[in-house]
Amino acid sequence: GSEMCIRDSFVLAGHEVLLLRARTAAPAPPLCREEVFSTFAELDAALTRILAAESFDLVLHAAAVGDFSAGTPVDRSAKLPSSAAISIDLRPNPKLLPQLVARSRNPAVIVVAFKLTRGADEPRARDAVRALLASGAHYVVHNDLAQRGAEPDDFPSTLHGPDGSPLARCAPRPELAAAIER
Repeated sequence: GSEMCIRDSFVLAGHEVLLLRARTAAPAPPLCREEVFSTFAELDAALTRILAAESFDLVLHAAAVGDFSAGTPVDRSAKLPSSAAISIDLRPNPKLLPQLVARSRNPAVIVVAFKLTRGADEPRARDAVRALLASGAHYVVHNDLAQRGAEPDDFPSTLHGPDGSPLARCAPRPELAAAIER
């Protein structure tokens, strides 16, 4: 579509960008390096390796990763009868955000986290932002599904500073990218 994402804005501004994306997400544009992952464990390992190997100035922790993983691997070589009842054990995945700065080769790396809510009132939205700041984010981008417009770029968000106060209200993603870049 015509929507320009934050990643594209940073690439166009001349920044070196490395995208870690799920196998099902849209591929990176030209001039953007990427690494693809399928599971939480693969993402976790990639973050550990990449953050230790390279000195990043900024980490945009933009997408939520599954809160749970299957506890017991499924034996894919065995066919289950269609009438068989199966159960899956789920175990919680650790939160990645609190570990990003500690894993980073650059101790001054800035971490921007994203929080999506659904119809949150002001106190709930503020608490959600503060929780991410307390978990290791330096800045938080918050948006609420109830405020999403019909057009892809009509999805207002607020960039919050380290103390939780709003720094910028942005609608199109290039505007948000510029606010983060400042």
